[in-house]
Amino acid sequence: MSGKNFSPEQLLRLLQNSKSEQENQNLAEDVFNNQLSAEQRRRIEAVLRDKEALNRLLAGEQAQKLLRRFGPKA
Repeated sequence: MSGKNFSPEQLLRLLQNSKSEQENQNLAEDVFNNQLSAEQRRRIEAVLRDKEALNRLLAGEQAQKLLRRFGPKA
């Protein structure tokens, strides 16, 4: 998988279609470790550590659209 660039939508589809929670974790770790630059990883880690920044990110229009599209079906 290394060397490919996936859109957020493609990554979410991959996670949804994987067979297990372990596969989801392995895929997410592979993308994080092998497909993102050090700067991208640093920025993601900073947002994940900052509760306010994470809440702002998740409240954004794009994030809400993706969550509605790929989130759990009620």
